[in-house]
Amino acid sequence: MKNVQMVRGKWRARLTVPEELRGLVGKRELVADLPGDKNDRDRRALAVLNGFHAILDDAREALAAQRPTLSTAAKAHYQAELDADDLGRRARTSGLEDDERRSRSVYANRLRLVAAGKASPEEAEALIGFGADELHRKGQAPDTSRADLLRALAEVQLEALARFEERDAGQVKPSEPRSELLTAPDPETTRTADVGATGGLLLSQALAGFHRERTAGGRTLAPKTMEEHGLAVRMFSEFMGGDMPVKTIMKRDVIAYKQALLETPNRYTMRFRGLTLPQAIKANKKRSEPFATLQPKTINMKWLSHLSTVLQWASNNGHVEANPALGIRVDTGSKVHREATRLPFTRDELKQIFGHPLFADPGEYGLNQWATLIMLYTGVRNSSEMSLVLPPFHRTLRRLRFGLR
Repeated sequence: MKNVQMVRGKWRARLTVPEELRGLVGKRELVADLPGDKNDRDRRALAVLNGFHAILDDAREALAAQRPTLSTAAKAHYQAELDADDLGRRARTSGLEDDERRSRSVYANRLRLVAAGKASPEEAEALIGFGADELHRKGQAPDTSRADLLRALAEVQLEALARFEERDAGQVKPSEPRSELLTAPDPETTRTADVGATGGLLLSQALAGFHRERTAGGRTLAPKTMEEHGLAVRMFSEFMGGDMPVKTIMKRDVIAYKQALLETPNRYTMRFRGLTLPQAIKANKKRSEPFATLQPKTINMKWLSHLSTVLQWASNNGHVEANPALGIRVDTGSKVHREATRLPFTRDELKQIFGHPLFADPGEYGLNQWATLIMLYTGVRNSSEMSLVLPPFHRTLRRLRFGLR
């Protein structure tokens, strides 16, 4: 198998980290030991290498998020201009002269032509080229054409000039900028657990405490339910990027997790071995035919419900003020308008069923015939429900001495 090697008598999975990603990954190579048995080694290697590739994919996304964009460059220039204006005002002993005000007005009018793309390249350089040069010097310039960068900086410079005018007029709190370059949200970063900084009970510890309390004194909690609690906590921790202190978990985190579950492929740990929940979602989307995702009913009754149960225990025991998962569910719509999952038999279908020779002679009826008739008249659907109905029915038959014909 590629990337699986024998090194000093031990089998190992090895994957070289591309040079541009080493600063983010923190390693030149990803390495993991593998079992000696071939079958075990192949299965383990598949999961390990999937995890390695997911790490590199995450690093590539993080690297892309760190690259300057027009928006980040615009924000850097805007803040630099405001800071420079602050320094100038501290050094100024008097207000602006009329000539300076007129000069600023003329400058703003010419900048509008640059922002609209109606100025020559030479004029754009003369008016706002200093801002582009400074961004390049600091490594904050985006990978875009010089013309596009100058137009964006001209738009931002007009916003800065508007703030200068507000300050000159004595406005204490400046207005918020209107340019989309300045109002665009910053790239989001994945939240990870930082116990040293925040402290408090971890979610995994809340799960252990909840299980200890529920099973104390000989009380029982179904093993399958306990297993599902653990799966719910593990899946949420994978989504959050680590084991979180419960007091740092916000309602918005659980809502975002709910949305992620709607995109999570069924049995993702088996289909995408070695990948976390977010990584499995990405891998599934890359498939030509993605696997089916979790059903809303499953999300509500298992993963959100179990997570809420553990967080409610943490809230009840003073580890968090309120349960952040309380009331968060996938909206499955009103039952009144839900399409029926089972349709009743038509009259013709019932005639076909009970017109079968199996029902020709009531004197020969056995379990199959009577069970089918009981299902018809009582609505029971399966063997477990039938077991509740048949005993009293048999007693009735014995009392009547099978007189029903």
